[in-house]
Amino acid sequence: MPLISTRTSRPTDEQEIIEICHLTGDLKIDPYLLALRWCLDYLWHEPENCFVAERCDLEKVVGYIVGTLDTRQQEQRLLSIMLPKARDHWRKLSPKTFSQWRGYLNMRGSFRNTVGSLITEYPAHLHINVHPDFQRTGIGSRLFEAYENNLIQNSVKGYHLGVAGNNQTGISFYEKQGLSKLSQYPRFGKPSVIYYGRKLD
Repeated sequence: MPLISTRTSRPTDEQEIIEICHLTGDLKIDPYLLALRWCLDYLWHEPENCFVAERCDLEKVVGYIVGTLDTRQQEQRLLSIMLPKARDHWRKLSPKTFSQWRGYLNMRGSFRNTVGSLITEYPAHLHINVHPDFQRTGIGSRLFEAYENNLIQNSVKGYHLGVAGNNQTGISFYEKQGLSKLSQYPRFGKPSVIYYGRKLD
């Protein structure tokens, strides 16, 4: 196993993070459009809350965790900043693809509708992905540790995340990290989304 280090993200990591986001995404749509929804907002606006795992011998990013300290504020950025960027990019793509991206925004909004009061207790949220060649090597746990330490240093009292109900590997991993199930949101014709969270002392 090559030596792996974890560190705060840098602007030069962006392309490798986009590639991992696309490799591990459940929808194989345009990579940049996918990244606008799932990782670029965090990298551009909250890089201090984003961490990468890097293969030291190649200086190559093999995993990342991106997050926000304030979910409500980040959702506003999605609407006011990222959605217009996606719309500009969409002009090169199909209407169906853009419709999928809008659906992601609706899914985030569903958290407020389903367990809205819990955002007060779990204000932060994250997205984590590890390159398929480096999964099940402990990288995910190391990224979680870096992310949680950062939240504690910023006096954030809790965080949440969403996972597809049929992603048993992800569910097992999050439960191993000490997260508890908060709520479940059904989606017509698709696996439900389960929200997990953890309070921090």
